[in-house]
Amino acid sequence: MTTELEDRLSRALKKRAEIEANLQRLKGKQEAAQKNLEAVEAECRLKNIEPSTLSTLIQNLQERFEREVLNLETQVQQAEQAIMPYLGE
Repeated sequence: MTTELEDRLSRALKKRAEIEANLQRLKGKQEAAQKNLEAVEAECRLKNIEPSTLSTLIQNLQERFEREVLNLETQVQQAEQAIMPYLGE
């Protein structure tokens, strides 16, 4: 029975060591991600963009892009209709 308990203890200690190593690795990844986030936020501020409003700004730009594409499509269609009589088709 002692050997069985020693085996269980050994497995538990090994597992704990693995968990501690994984935890340290994850902490390192978290620190790197935090530094990257801070760098991106600093870059945004250098461009006079507040990071907390970035999602709203992206949404506004997406909507503006969609309007401009629609406007271009309309203008192309109007130009096409305007030249049709001169194409002789």
